[in-house]
Amino acid sequence: MLFLFRSFNRTWHHLGLWRWGLVALLSALLCITITPAIGQSAPPPLPLAQQPTSGQSFMQQGRAHYAAGEYVAAVETWQQAAQIYTDQGEGANAASALSNQALAHLKLGQFEAAQTTVNAAKEWLTTLPTTDHNRRVWAQVLNTEGQFYMARGDAVNALNVLQQATEQYAVVDDTAGQIRAQLNQVQVLRVQGKVIELSRLLDTIAAEIEALPDDSELKAVGLRQLGIALQEAGDAVGAEAKFTESLAVAEKSGSATHISAALLNLGNLSESTQALAYYRRAATVAPTQLVRSQAQVNALNILVASGTRSAQWTEAQQQLPELIAQLSELPPSRSTFFVRINLANQLLQPEEFEANTQLLTSDEIARLLTATVEQAQAIGDGYGQTYGLGYLGRLYELNGQQDEAIELTQAALVISQSINAREADYQWQWQLGRLLESEGQTEAAIATYQQALTTLQALRSDLAAADREAKFSFREGIEPVYRDLVSLLLKADPESTQQENLFQARNVIESLQVAELVNFFRADCVVTSPKQIDQVDSNAAVIYPIILADRLEVVLGLPNQPLRHQPATVSKATVDDALDRLWVDIANPGASVPELASRSRSERARLTPVRNYDPTAYLASAQQVYDWLIRPFEADLSASGVDTLVFVLDGKLRNVPMAVLHDGTEHLVEKYAIALTPGLQLLDPQPLAARQVEALVGGLSESREGFPPLPFVRNELEAIEAQVPSQVLLDETFDTQSFAGELTSTSFPVVHLATHGEFGATLEDTYVLTWDGRLNANQLSSFLQTSEISRDGTIELLVLSACETAAGDDRDALGLAGIAVRSGARSTLATLWQVNDLGTSLLMSDFYRLLAKTKQTKAQILRQAQITMLENPDYEHPYFWAPFVLVGNWL
Repeated sequence: MLFLFRSFNRTWHHLGLWRWGLVALLSALLCITITPAIGQSAPPPLPLAQQPTSGQSFMQQGRAHYAAGEYVAAVETWQQAAQIYTDQGEGANAASALSNQALAHLKLGQFEAAQTTVNAAKEWLTTLPTTDHNRRVWAQVLNTEGQFYMARGDAVNALNVLQQATEQYAVVDDTAGQIRAQLNQVQVLRVQGKVIELSRLLDTIAAEIEALPDDSELKAVGLRQLGIALQEAGDAVGAEAKFTESLAVAEKSGSATHISAALLNLGNLSESTQALAYYRRAATVAPTQLVRSQAQVNALNILVASGTRSAQWTEAQQQLPELIAQLSELPPSRSTFFVRINLANQLLQPEEFEANTQLLTSDEIARLLTATVEQAQAIGDGYGQTYGLGYLGRLYELNGQQDEAIELTQAALVISQSINAREADYQWQWQLGRLLESEGQTEAAIATYQQALTTLQALRSDLAAADREAKFSFREGIEPVYRDLVSLLLKADPESTQQENLFQARNVIESLQVAELVNFFRADCVVTSPKQIDQVDSNAAVIYPIILADRLEVVLGLPNQPLRHQPATVSKATVDDALDRLWVDIANPGASVPELASRSRSERARLTPVRNYDPTAYLASAQQVYDWLIRPFEADLSASGVDTLVFVLDGKLRNVPMAVLHDGTEHLVEKYAIALTPGLQLLDPQPLAARQVEALVGGLSESREGFPPLPFVRNELEAIEAQVPSQVLLDETFDTQSFAGELTSTSFPVVHLATHGEFGATLEDTYVLTWDGRLNANQLSSFLQTSEISRDGTIELLVLSACETAAGDDRDALGLAGIAVRSGARSTLATLWQVNDLGTSLLMSDFYRLLAKTKQTKAQILRQAQITMLENPDYEHPYFWAPFVLVGNWL
């Protein structure tokens, strides 16, 4: 292994010569960079004796290079085509060649060259008369320019020029070009989080695509791109339908290229067993060895992930030698490199690395990656070089060869920074930070981690747009960067830097909350504004519990005081076990953790308490969590005089109401008002407006979509109506259209929904039920935000009184935070589990009575309503009063 490194070391120090302009790989993949013409398969490379001599031949050969991922060759070939057309005075054709050349520059990260080439194409076109052919080329250039702006992260200009491209294509009746430009607009709108505009455009595109002939290759491509857009928007069912339609059309057209592409998309969307079948079929019909290898690597990754004792593992052992041989024979191209990198990534997963070396030894993996880097260097592909070097660094890290790993990782980072490949930068910065930390270089490690976070901040839009099935998932590839830095900051604790480290750690945790929400919505739509607690409420303390692998850290912020922090030496597994036990004892008294773990999410959500249960069983867990989070700061809290505790919760703590924590004498809610926030920087810190409380109230009392009836919803709505002026939508009148119409026609400070719903870890798992269907988090927030714009008023409070968190995963309450942030409402009051129907009615009646008649904060009002319920012998168990949580602005 060391010999491989030394022989390779003679070449990698030259790689810094390859310096290109700005474009992130994920950004480059945002738009549909299909070269003309969309419905045609790229021709194979020409034999040497038949090399192109005319502009048209060079154009054709450039498309072949581009389709094969040979972007350097594509640039050179299209440049020759442009020169021939220029010499012949064929301006429009020269502009078309330059437009294609700009796409290849973007793929290579040659940002300035792409801009220069696009400008040259536009200059040519300004000298030409207005004809249909010239308009079509103008549209092509504008479409390329839109992708250029998207690579820059300039969504506004990207959308503007793509709309111009669409209009130009429409003038000349070029349906294919129009669809391409519109699909690119879809990507821009999705990144911007403009759900309503996105939905309208998708509807338009879908109609245009469906109208194409059933054997049209353009229709196959369009349906597939629609499916990708739906998948990224969280509609897995709709995406699967479009991919399936695309497959059927591709089969009618007889295009092996589009058949295999649709099968790969279906595989990426499916669970492992079905995905394996799709990948195998794609490999069978693939028109090229490259596509066949891509499908085979995807299938192999599933086999490897099945575990060493499975029959699939044995199958992987049998298939791998032949696959490695095939990969070594593929011609050098970026597509080839990333098929190899995909395989290496699977084999280099830390938890499975030792087992995976039974499939491919460390030396064999090193040879695969070394060959990739050498070939990438030979054709001038910086992405192949940086990823090959970076993964070699990871290989050495896993083998404990730290010095070599650091050297390789630094080399990978030099190249990624030279081509401004930020999505690679953060990975190598994170990797280098880990390596430096392991070597005891704490200060250098912190600085490197901070660089990684700075890179991630710049990548927010790109990460939002990335395929949610991408190999580098948020949990595996992004969240650990934040946690590793927090852990390091709180360990490095000399007195001189303690406050600075605590402030940084707090800010990193808040940034993680924002990043999680961006990932949840798959759109960079979260607006932040950094604040200190004393800027928001001088009577409140903010508490940040941080669950790390080896300990629980708690940071306390008090108004006008230094930050405090207290670690508890307890493992994440121990904390999670205690939280699971507490959740079961309060949400499903009498049940057991194993019993609930064996049930599906929907079954867990519908359980009711066992009749004969120990009403005090929850106290041990409630006191344990209190000891971790509150006990170390009791004296500080008491001396500060604060009356409200605001929690920025982490992991499974989000599933547990803080009100239930117990000091041995009383619950936390009996001492303090309590609120939750995803972070102070996400707050709109305005107090409850001094105006009459009016409410739009919607609810379902009858069974819909298999959910049980909620008979006391009628009582709940009547109680609210008795306390505050209300517009009520009940059962069949609570449909999507009526709800949206009422929102936009009247100004309601409060929107109250008494209906089934769920807060989950994904958009698909977060919704509220109406009479005619489900509103997911994006749709609900779009309705509420549209109503605010049309009425010029802010929703003070959104109440979701019968929804629940499908507790079990430590991200299952993320949907609640997502709705709270995206709804446009200053506060959200919700339930962590579906509680007793009559009890909810009583608490809500009391809450609205106080809301209408007192000047207390919303957190104080909720506390009073919960204490009233707690003091009622029929409702004293936390099951009845604890699940009500206030998220967002508590004032």
